[in-house]
Amino acid sequence: MTNRFDAYPEPLAGGCYRVMLRFAKDGEPKPLLERGDTPRIFQTEKEAWKASTESLVAYMNGNLRSEIMADQTTPADALFPSLKPIRRNGRVIPVTTNKRARA
Repeated sequence: MTNRFDAYPEPLAGGCYRVMLRFAKDGEPKPLLERGDTPRIFQTEKEAWKASTESLVAYMNGNLRSEIMADQTTPADALFPSLKPIRRNGRVIPVTTNKRARA
């Protein structure tokens, strides 16, 4: 099952849970990890569901959005590969590009 997102709690022995996350780029579910690269353990299923939802939304609003935006180029980008600031009357007008996701 590739190209899909999923987040769910997985029961462990002793009544605890861990959160499994699957991202479209990986294809295989992986556990939600703590800082030391050990799986994060939850005492209740409710806590695990909450963490799975928060992690999935954080990924979509952070990493996924930046990956999509990084891939966007426009025809104008080819015409103006390196835009330099404009100087007018002693003022510097910075030139920026506005990368938008295409609909």
